[in-house]
Amino acid sequence: MWDRILKGISKQNKLSFSGTELDKVLESSEYTPKSLITLFEKDLGRIFNADSGVREKYSVKRHTLMVIGQFEKYFTNQELPAGMSKNFFRTFLALHDIGKSEAIKKLVTSIISIATPPK
Repeated sequence: MWDRILKGISKQNKLSFSGTELDKVLESSEYTPKSLITLFEKDLGRIFNADSGVREKYSVKRHTLMVIGQFEKYFTNQELPAGMSKNFFRTFLALHDIGKSEAIKKLVTSIISIATPPK
């Protein structure tokens, strides 16, 4: 399963770690949301340090750590729907906004070009 996720990301960004390394982080007795983000940040640091687009001006990294923290606080001891594994969901949460900053830039550029009258 991880290999499919990593291949999807790798089309544009080469990752320096394998699914086995991801599993090692997720299954560690010392797992923390920060350890998961740190693994992805090695290759996606620029993206994680970008603006997440929330009004508080959090970076994608800070926003993602808060989201995963809420999952750990409220849902880590509950079964997820459809038999979804917690490690899959943690990975999903870690990556859920990695394209947001780029999408916001494109949206702003589009709005500016629409709002700017031709010369």
